[in-house]
Amino acid sequence: MEYAQLQKEYGGEFIAILKNKIIAHGKTFKEIFEKVKDQDQLQDEELSFRFIQPKEGICVYYL
Repeated sequence: MEYAQLQKEYGGEFIAILKNKIIAHGKTFKEIFEKVKDQDQLQDEELSFRFIQPKEGICVYYL
């Protein structure tokens, strides 16, 4: 799925991805972490978490 499509569907949310499929999404990292934990998939090496920026959002990083 392209990032623009992800923004449209999940903008402002965290997503959990496993084997190129979104297996959980939610407003907080804790929310999706708990969903993945309940599915007993935390040990899978292919599991990754991402935050999808809102389409109109601005992100500022401090180093």
